[in-house]
Amino acid sequence: MNRQELSGCHLTLWNQFTRKITPAHILALSFLTLILFGSGLLYLPASHHGSLSLLDAVFTATLAVCVTGLIVVDTGLKFTFFGVVFPERDEAYRVARTLESEYLLDNITLGEGISIIETAPPQSWVGKSLGELNLRNQYGVLVLIIKEVISSNVLLIPTADHVIKDSESLVILGNDQDLAKLSKLR
Repeated sequence: MNRQELSGCHLTLWNQFTRKITPAHILALSFLTLILFGSGLLYLPASHHGSLSLLDAVFTATLAVCVTGLIVVDTGLKFTFFGVVFPERDEAYRVARTLESEYLLDNITLGEGISIIETAPPQSWVGKSLGELNLRNQYGVLVLIIKEVISSNVLLIPTADHVIKDSESLVILGNDQDLAKLSKLR
């Protein structure tokens, strides 16, 4: 068999295989992939305290992927921060941060000390263009999105000539210290 016939044979087998895959197969394979990946992460020595059986790692990952709310080991005691996500804690931090400022509408923590916030523009910014404000050099932040509150229009990556209106909200990326400086502009 020459190379061309061999590649044609592989294509034929691939075509036969892909014709038999249904959306249900894709869904089941997606769940299986997430469970196996999660099991592997939970089974890493850095993910848990003491010993953890492979079966407990697989069951914990399965229950997490299927969002059953059941647990086979005490998640808070058995797993390290590397091996578990605490959505309630993360949401509590997010809500607390939003409540501490009357102008902060939403925030997302991307990593240690880096966040994206949605905020109303300070009054001193209204009527000025982004170029005039020079936010990147002045405060070390980047305006990613401008949302018109009344019409729900969204401007992704606004240009320097965009003039800020008081009816807009700004989605801004920056480190937490620089973003905190913005909240003091009120």
